[in-house]
Amino acid sequence: MTALGSMVRVRRRRVCHFIIDDEVAVNVVALLRGSIEFSTTPQCALLCPVTGMRIPLDARELAFITEISSSEWHHIDDQAECSNVDVNMVRSLAERGAVISDLDTPLAGKLRKGEERLHDVGWHPQAAIFHAMTQWRGQRGDEAARDHSDEAHSARLTEQVEERGLPPDHFPKLPHDRRRCYLPAPNPDASLRSLLHARRTTRHFRRDTFLPQDAVATVLHATFGALGIKEFAPGVSALRRSSPSGGGLHPIEAFVLALGVEELGAGSTTTKRIPERWRYTRRLNPKTLECLPASSPSAKTTSQMRRY
Repeated sequence: MTALGSMVRVRRRRVCHFIIDDEVAVNVVALLRGSIEFSTTPQCALLCPVTGMRIPLDARELAFITEISSSEWHHIDDQAECSNVDVNMVRSLAERGAVISDLDTPLAGKLRKGEERLHDVGWHPQAAIFHAMTQWRGQRGDEAARDHSDEAHSARLTEQVEERGLPPDHFPKLPHDRRRCYLPAPNPDASLRSLLHARRTTRHFRRDTFLPQDAVATVLHATFGALGIKEFAPGVSALRRSSPSGGGLHPIEAFVLALGVEELGAGSTTTKRIPERWRYTRRLNPKTLECLPASSPSAKTTSQMRRY
């Protein structure tokens, strides 16, 4: 939409972080009487994880934002009438970016795209807030206009070396490093070598692919797998796992939240015991699964410690 009006729609942000500070001011009346006193007024603001803005809110605006939906769009006039608030207040929230709107303005478009990007990538809400609030401001670079070819990149690096010197060595030598012990060259098997070369940092996980049970079993066996049991007395035994306990006396049981494992329903919570078998625990509520970010991997592990 190109103009504010009844056809403009709004919804709440998916991520809403509010901060309440005390604004300190000099008490003018007391100052005129010859004394110095300070007064404080609570000030609420919405922290934007896209732009890093602090958007001031009053009590009525804060209450309104907490009442509207983050998944359903509503026309401004209808939402104002339903919430029994002034329509001009809702329009002001849309113009200032306190709520997501379908306004045809640079700010509204940036907020819509930015929120979708944060959701798709799977940013943790607090991490997104920290990233946005601590980014540089007032600094403009030439990244969008400069040449990104390999030759141009090499030329820029050469210029930086001439100006600032070489970067630190990847294999630094300490001043007191007089004697070195050279280890034999590692010789991992082909599968481990391929795995190491394939490792990447990512927040994107495929949600349309199911993880084979044998792959999950291999990972669990290598981390929390049971290697053997020794019985000391009837009903009293010790369990040796693939993860050393370090002398801990608290047995740890590993659970798996299976979001996409073959033959296990989405949201199943399972645990792996001896012998190699699954013990189905329970299925999570579908509404709980909707709260998980889009970048969640197929399986997550958590642990439970019991004291005897």
